[in-house]
Amino acid sequence: KWSYDLLDAREQRFFRRLSVFVNGWTLEAVEAVVSAEKERDGHVLPALDGVASLLDKSLLLPMERDEVEPHPIMLETIREYGLERLAESGELEMARRAHAAYYLAQAEQAEKEQGGEQQAAWLEWLEREHENMRAALQWLLEQKEPEDLEKALRLAGALWWFWSLRGYVSEGRSWLKRALERSEHAGSAARAKALSSAGMLALNQDDYSQTEVLCRQSRALFEELGDMQGMATALYRLGLAAWLRGNQTAARALQEQSLALYREVGDRRGTADPLLILSDLAFAEGEYSRAYTQAEESLGIFRELDDKWGVAYVLPRLARALTVQGEVARARTLVEESLALSREIHYKEGIGDALGFLGRIQLQQGET
Repeated sequence: KWSYDLLDAREQRFFRRLSVFVNGWTLEAVEAVVSAEKERDGHVLPALDGVASLLDKSLLLPMERDEVEPHPIMLETIREYGLERLAESGELEMARRAHAAYYLAQAEQAEKEQGGEQQAAWLEWLEREHENMRAALQWLLEQKEPEDLEKALRLAGALWWFWSLRGYVSEGRSWLKRALERSEHAGSAARAKALSSAGMLALNQDDYSQTEVLCRQSRALFEELGDMQGMATALYRLGLAAWLRGNQTAARALQEQSLALYREVGDRRGTADPLLILSDLAFAEGEYSRAYTQAEESLGIFRELDDKWGVAYVLPRLARALTVQGEVARARTLVEESLALSREIHYKEGIGDALGFLGRIQLQQGET
């Protein structure tokens, strides 16, 4: 309290609003939250100046989290005091709303760029800002306004791929379940997307029945909305569940429908996924040449887009086809590349799969 009372009015307002952040922030995030309702506030302390001032007064701790910029944090006891002052000032809802809006926009941008050259950078950013994402989700889910609940659906629906790659699958399923339950009657694109995302996370945990329930609902909603791209994604995921259940006929039909829709809407990135599962199906039927060709086409798309996850995911499929044809040394090189890429982006399932495959190859080569 004594330190807070020594701040001038602008610094006090800046300090109060910083308390909505959890485990640090970036200057861009601070600018978005502190400058909310700028017209009402009048002159607002610039983010850099405000952070520097609070660091000088020991109300913040500097944390060098990466090479790009410092990531200051506020001790929890100080943060709790700031939240009390924020509520007292009548600014709490406004600050929370600005915080949630910023992280929703960032998560959706990250998802748009998940398949490109910024993939690794976005994954690192999401990992660093995960606590803030959780806080934004929690606040949105506590609201009653339909637009806030739709934002919760959008945020959870955008984060599924991060949760999947980094191993937060159970947590992601829990957030999506809560968001879907709170917005049960919303017939929106956000709900269709969240259903599909929840279905994919269920698939990650071999919960195929739940995948099918969720993705069928998603497909129906996307069809009502006339969203062919969304339908293609739901069909792909339904096809995955059918394939993993051992229903090859249904899996092939669903993947072919998905591939056709992706091609119709011109989604080149989207075509890489069903192509790969069709490759798996061909391999299971002993059509190794076709399996290799389809996997190679999928790999070509992922490499063209500089999608490291996609490349890491496809390489073991190509290696498997090569192993059957006796090209074990070449297969090993591909799996080693997959392992290196998976480690680079901290793709946990990919690391596990590649290590297991390398173990089998080494056993074949007598390296017990």
